[in-house]
Amino acid sequence: MGMPVGKGVWYPKTRTSECLQIDMAYLNKHFDLEKEHSATMSWTGSFGKRDRVCIRIEPPGFIRLIYTITKKSGEKIDMNYRVYMDMTECNLGGIRYWFVCPICQRRCRVIYLPPGGHRFTCRICNNLTYASTQEGYPRWKAIQEATFMLPKWERQYFRARSDKKRQRLLKKMRRVESGLKAFIAWSKRVLRE
Repeated sequence: MGMPVGKGVWYPKTRTSECLQIDMAYLNKHFDLEKEHSATMSWTGSFGKRDRVCIRIEPPGFIRLIYTITKKSGEKIDMNYRVYMDMTECNLGGIRYWFVCPICQRRCRVIYLPPGGHRFTCRICNNLTYASTQEGYPRWKAIQEATFMLPKWERQYFRARSDKKRQRLLKKMRRVESGLKAFIAWSKRVLRE
């Protein structure tokens, strides 16, 4: 009988890394979102295939996406639609920009176009997942990392001023302790066999 070493994924979803993506933080860093202008983003996909999306910024509050999709049958579809932008003020000044998903109207920083998809939408509407959530995380690795954190948490516990923070740290330390006890019991059982 082996020790469980992570979660298994029976039906993996498409990962965000497999999709074309447009990041609002990248656009905000490289382009002036207050002025009207156009830019082209391009990606090199598998087999050297190049994907291009023309982005036209249309103030106030719109980004127009223009691109062509080629279906498996060879048919080409021209896409041309607007995606709304939203702005929020930051606590320390400045403005943060967001996409508004064309389907669910949810604010998101990144919009994705999955393989075989037609429109750039948010991660949830495309039913995407991050690679790290499907890899699984071995429990022994989590216990090992938490064990190295114990001295730090202990120092934080004694320096904590509020009872709430002390209780949170104590709960973390007890969780690691129970994980270590389970690991030791498992290893003793394996060594006896």
